[in-house]
Amino acid sequence: MSNGFSFGSIKGNSNMRYVPLVCFMGIMIAFQFVTEYYLSFTFADTYRVSLTFLIRAITGYCIGWLGGIVSAIADLLGGFLLYGGSMNPGITLTRFLQGFIVGLILYRKSGKTRIVIAAAIDNLVLNMILGTFFLFSYTGKPYTVVTLTPRVVVSAVSFVVEVILLMSLLPKLLPVVRKLMDRELTPVSKPVVTPESTPEETQYQS
Repeated sequence: MSNGFSFGSIKGNSNMRYVPLVCFMGIMIAFQFVTEYYLSFTFADTYRVSLTFLIRAITGYCIGWLGGIVSAIADLLGGFLLYGGSMNPGITLTRFLQGFIVGLILYRKSGKTRIVIAAAIDNLVLNMILGTFFLFSYTGKPYTVVTLTPRVVVSAVSFVVEVILLMSLLPKLLPVVRKLMDRELTPVSKPVVTPESTPEETQYQS
């Protein structure tokens, strides 16, 4: 199975094909924005703790690598709406990679091994290493034991918490997610008139 998009379509109307996908991405962008900037707290002035990874994992499960676009847009919105347009391109790139890789790993899969790998790459590799590099380069913070220790500790704790939460929540969300992914929208039935038919004999088809 490819890690692409198969989120449902409207049969017979190619112009409306991606409406369910776009709507879903918009909803997940809003969820990521809220959890990242309003339902979070900053630890030691260098690390923001939130439930964004859960939203990112659900997004990746539903639409695969397109979750990277969702994460990047949510980060850009935060810069524009809350910081007067001030953005860190490195952090935006990190957010994109987080959504992209998590989507590749979890797309329509929720096995324990995949969850552990996704959480490890998201937290211990991208957030702790790449995110720290871009954040410290942007703010000019020095790389010292005092500044790095809090990020390492919080990353390790967050990794464990996220694995536990995902293993508990994803299986319960599967029925709802499958409904969303497999739903198909069809156009309104149109009358089909044959040359020999009268108005009363008009047949309808879906």
